[in-house]
Amino acid sequence: DVYNTGVYKFSFKSISDKSIIAFYDANKNRPCTAYYHDSLHKSELNITFYDTINRIISGTFELDVTNYNCEDSIMHITDGRFDVRY
Repeated sequence: DVYNTGVYKFSFKSISDKSIIAFYDANKNRPCTAYYHDSLHKSELNITFYDTINRIISGTFELDVTNYNCEDSIMHITDGRFDVRY
């Protein structure tokens, strides 16, 4: 849960420790197209703006995702940015 600006880790709750976040790579030249995040890999969510009156949240993120069925398949997602009305 996010209630203020600051740096947070992605938190996942699942039975098999596989995360609920998935990333699909549409580049058809790669053998692996579905990547997943779990608690073993890096994740950071930096909330830089949090306005409860206008219901806007902004920030940056980075995380590592992997496909366990493919060898050496860690993908590093960096410099992610978002601005969302909730």
